[in-house]
This record gives sequence, C-alpha cells and structure tokens, in this order.
Amino acid sequence: MNYQYKRIRRIGGAQLGCTKVDFDKEVEERHITSCTLDKVGTFHFIFGQELGDGFRKPYLVYYNEKEGVKHISCPLNYKVKHGAHPACVALDQNTFLFRNDSENGYELNHYLVSLDDCWQMSTYHRFEVGSKSKLLNLLNADHKPSFTEVHRTGLARIRYASEGDITMISNEGNAVKIHSSVLIGISSYFETLLKWKKMEAVPNEVRVDIPTSTLEVLVRYIYGEELDMTFVDACELVVFAQMCCLPELVHLASQWFKPNPPEDFDQAVSLWKKSFEARNSVMRAFAAGCLVEFLSPDEDGIDDSWDMDADELSHLWKDVAIATKRRYAGMRYQ
Repeated sequence: MNYQYKRIRRIGGAQLGCTKVDFDKEVEERHITSCTLDKVGTFHFIFGQELGDGFRKPYLVYYNEKEGVKHISCPLNYKVKHGAHPACVALDQNTFLFRNDSENGYELNHYLVSLDDCWQMSTYHRFEVGSKSKLLNLLNADHKPSFTEVHRTGLARIRYASEGDITMISNEGNAVKIHSSVLIGISSYFETLLKWKKMEAVPNEVRVDIPTSTLEVLVRYIYGEELDMTFVDACELVVFAQMCCLPELVHLASQWFKPNPPEDFDQAVSLWKKSFEARNSVMRAFAAGCLVEFLSPDEDGIDDSWDMDADELSHLWKDVAIATKRRYAGMRYQ
C-alpha cells in the first residue's frame, strides 16, 4: 500500500498578530522540536501548560511572514516530558511523525500526531518500532471515519431540545440562547470569556458587537447547522470569527465572497475596512482588487461617510495602487 501525501491546504489554528522577532523568541524559550514541509514552511512544537511530574501539553505553531501572523493550535492530545526533543517529520501540515530516542541513542518508539484542518482537535497514536502495518493503517489516505447521524446533527438537536444557559445579545439588542458547554468546546476564546464572566453581576449574559443576523450565523456554525450568510454577515465574521479563534469560520466567511463579490464601491470599502481590522492581508488584497473595478479615472478622494482615519486611508490607497498595478500588468500580457 502506498501512502499518498494529502493536498496542501490552508494552515489551521488561531491566527494572532505577531512579529517574527517575538515569534522566534517564544519558540526558542518553549521549543520541543521543529520540522519543515516543502513549499509550506516550518512547523514548531512548543511546550504549553504544566501538567505535573515534569510533563507539559504541547502546542503546534507556524508563522506566516507575509501576513505577520502566528498560527497556534489547541493544546495537543498528549503530553511531553519537559526537556524532551524528539525528531519530527511533517507528512502534511496536519500530520506529523515523531521518533523518540533513549538517552543512549537507541530508538524506542514512534508516534503520529494528527490535527483537523482547523487545528482545534488532535489525535495521538503511539506504536513500537517495527509496527509497519499499524503505521500504514494510520497513514492510509483512503481511510475515512464513519459518521453517524448523531455526528452530523447531534449538536443541532441539543440546541432545539433544551434551552441554553448562556444568553448572547447582539448589538441590536436581540438575544439568542446557547449552551455554555458547547461554546467552551468550540472556542478557547469563549472558554476564557465565560471564566471572566463568572465574576460579573450578570455571569450568563454575553454581549457581542455584531448584528443579530450575524449572531445567528455564528450560533448555527457552533451547532453544526447549515449557514446562510449575507454580505454584512460575511464582512462581520471576517473580524469576529478571527477574534473568537474560529479559523474555519473565518475561512467560510472569506470563501463566501468568491461567488458573491462586492456589488458596489461602498461594499468594497466596507469589506476592505473589516479585512484591515482583522489584519487579513488576503481579504485586503481581494477587496482592493474589487475597488479597482469600481474606481473611476477621475476619483478624487474618499467619501467622509466611510469614516476612515489617516492610517486606514494610507493603507487603503497603497492596496489599491498594488491591485491596479497587478490588474494592468495582467491586461498587458493577455
């Protein structure tokens, strides 16, 4: 059986703004091991929370130099002895093979760590040296888990079968009930937020700065239901899902614009502003490209109603200039 490498996909994990210097410093201080994947980059495993007896939970991190962001996974589903530095090979950006050596250099065992595309869940498989059949089974690209109806609709059933214990309130004042256990399981951001809320006068109420329709999209995503976004929802989620450490939802919101690009100049500016706020360089470039389509040759400025400060204006016109250059360069060589 030949193992087929998986297609290169986008990098998962929560995305946090970070300089390369700060990222390298963090990796140096907490380093476990690193490995490089051709045409993708270098992945680092770092020590996380202390578990006792010298063991710690590891995390996977990756730095995107183009966007200036750090990708960080959930705590991985195994523990590492402090001071251990196993050898590691990346099979793809979600699958890593490790080799543990004893102090005298003799090989002891291998283990395989796999993450989902969003880096929110992980699995750990340990096997002794020589267990080739087990390794091949783990790496079998054709192997797919069997999903039951409960897998597909279980969370949605919970939403409608019982009332949630947390009230989320949109910036329009409308409320949606949600189960705290589901919220915590989906996002580390909400887990931390709810811990802080326990110390407040109204611990079970969470106000979010998004419209009611966007809140409903968020809740439907959390419960695994079908999503139905509008332009406003997708724009809002480019920022809000990023803040909530929901990279898959950021991706879904971003992908929504491919068949549904901005319809006019104002929409393109709105999308650019949200992308700028989220530090999402890919969506900024996309929005700037859309703006070029709507700009007239004698455009003399930005409407005051767009409420942009000098820094935003400067970055906007830089992005537009780059998009214009790319557009005309493409036309030149067609």
